[in-house]
Amino acid sequence: MLITPQLIEQIRSQNSADANISSDGKLVQTEADAAKSEPANTFVVSQNQKDDYITFAFLDKSKSVVVPISLEKSISMTNLEDALHAYSRLKVDQFTSFDTSYLDQVKFKEQKNGKKLTIQVNEKIPELSVEDFERLKNVINETFKWGSYDSVLFISDDESGVEFESFGMLADMAIMHQTQKGYYLYESSDGRRFLAPSSESYETVQEAIKMMKVKESGTHLQPILSDDTKIEDIQKNGKELIIQFSSSANIENKPEDVLMVEGLLLTAKDFGFTKVKFKNASTTKVGAYDLSKSVQVPYAPNPITIES
Repeated sequence: MLITPQLIEQIRSQNSADANISSDGKLVQTEADAAKSEPANTFVVSQNQKDDYITFAFLDKSKSVVVPISLEKSISMTNLEDALHAYSRLKVDQFTSFDTSYLDQVKFKEQKNGKKLTIQVNEKIPELSVEDFERLKNVINETFKWGSYDSVLFISDDESGVEFESFGMLADMAIMHQTQKGYYLYESSDGRRFLAPSSESYETVQEAIKMMKVKESGTHLQPILSDDTKIEDIQKNGKELIIQFSSSANIENKPEDVLMVEGLLLTAKDFGFTKVKFKNASTTKVGAYDLSKSVQVPYAPNPITIES
């Protein structure tokens, strides 16, 4: 996680959307994990599950990809501090934060109205490059954009603001909920798949979706749109995005198309849309989605369950 140098032990399961991690930091293989022919049910958290998950963002080892991951709450993990504690006991191979060991001592404090979050850091932050400073802000934003927070306040030694050796004081940071990014496939070295946002923001949702057809330059992000899923037209109707597939598009109820549909839903959400209408799909069912009806955008990406 962003707030600790220890994140997630190797994620072995490709096909279970609810991978389990035991208390010793290892993933527990479920029946779905073992059944490699079984597709993942979903790569997102639905809106009706939003109170059941806490989302954090990770940097991959290349420092070029930010991956938001949603942890399912449990009896022992009901808030941000609990989640931080859970992550602190996990061994990490797949994800790493850049050198932010000073955040070992971080403490969260949520305001009652749920709009502001305080991060307390008790040590002086070491020198960061311009690139790492921007990555830090990006990871913070991708961590907290999914909830109701509109800003993060930084406190050090009970004083407002945190000092960066290269940049001076950072007292607060506004959270951008609509970052206008497209969503891609990120595949870890062990084959597990995640949906991850583009490194760049785009002026329009049409431009973002167009770029989702090709590999993103300079990152490990892979396209989720293929020649089999050609999009003919994209229109807006208020808060609804209308995506029309071409007559040659071959949409099927398979994991690749679940990933495609959910990536498009997350992209629509990142541009402020609340639902998506898919037209001219060659099937009405992809995963849990009825494509004959407008589909509500999800709450957050990449659900994972940690065992108590």
